[in-house]
Amino acid sequence: MSNYIGCKCPVCQQPFTETDDIVVCPECGAPYHRACYQKQGGCVYASKHGTDFEWKPDPAASQAAEAGRADSARYSDPQLACPVCGAPNPATGLFCENCGAPLRGTPDRRGPAAGQTPPPPYGGFGGQIPPQYGPGSDQQDPFAPNEPDYSNPFGAFQANFVPGGLRVDPEEELEGVKARHWAAYLGKNAAYYLTNFKSMQATGRKVSASFAAFFFGPFYFFYRKMWTEGLVLLAINAVLRIPVVLQLMAYAGHPMAAAIPEQPLNILLAISSTLNIVLMFLQGMFALWLYRRRGAANIRRILETSQNADPTAALTKAGGVSVAGAVISVVACTALIYAVSMFALWPVLTTML
Repeated sequence: MSNYIGCKCPVCQQPFTETDDIVVCPECGAPYHRACYQKQGGCVYASKHGTDFEWKPDPAASQAAEAGRADSARYSDPQLACPVCGAPNPATGLFCENCGAPLRGTPDRRGPAAGQTPPPPYGGFGGQIPPQYGPGSDQQDPFAPNEPDYSNPFGAFQANFVPGGLRVDPEEELEGVKARHWAAYLGKNAAYYLTNFKSMQATGRKVSASFAAFFFGPFYFFYRKMWTEGLVLLAINAVLRIPVVLQLMAYAGHPMAAAIPEQPLNILLAISSTLNIVLMFLQGMFALWLYRRRGAANIRRILETSQNADPTAALTKAGGVSVAGAVISVVACTALIYAVSMFALWPVLTTML
């Protein structure tokens, strides 16, 4: 029946469709709708029967019939799901008809498409994923195209601005250090850092936005075990808070702030507020560059001391994250702020007691 799709019924002149009930004249082969044939009472070409007449479709109808058969066969083949958008495609297709992505050879983040073999861990590097990526992890491949990891306290504020993500080869060197050593050192959220480090190295830029460093400042650096940078930022923040403490002391009538003129104090407050905003932007834009330098230096030192031994355990221990460091720094800063506030407002508090 599908051979006549696109051809016209000689009685009603309507093209045949896939669902039509079609009958064929046994003498000349002319197709009809069953209802049209019965209504006509026979073949319209009956006068030509007995001669050499044979019904043939016109060329346009033949092309339509061929297209109909090809389309029918095409969609009766096994379907191949697109590894990017998931849309169904003919198994013989090369590119997705919905998004244009290649149907083969493309990493599938939800799993391999039909007929594909799942890629080995690390895109072909190594064997099993090392345990340093955390118990209960989803075995994130640090060498796969990047997706931000939201599983750590700062991950929700980390954004990857590398268009489309970058794929990092395990043997590729970043800052003179192989990516597989970086992955062991970085631990949590390694893919985010590797793709950003590669982009920074390729472009030669030092600026790369980190919302974690922007919002959390010194605590982000403690979390990533950058102790020196975290302490320096804490010291700078403490200096910038001095005008605020002096204002509190003046408000409370503290004797140590009695001689401070109001107008210069207001100017100091405006300057410190501006510098604090500038500091937030600087730490947010240059945190990844500082981390890359600090990490490369630490990794090279560990590789030199380990010599022929496997450095993975040492890299994992030296790198990764320190939740304890972040928590202790937050608690210490909170206690310090509380103590300074009590000291500044002591005259007011004594009158209330």
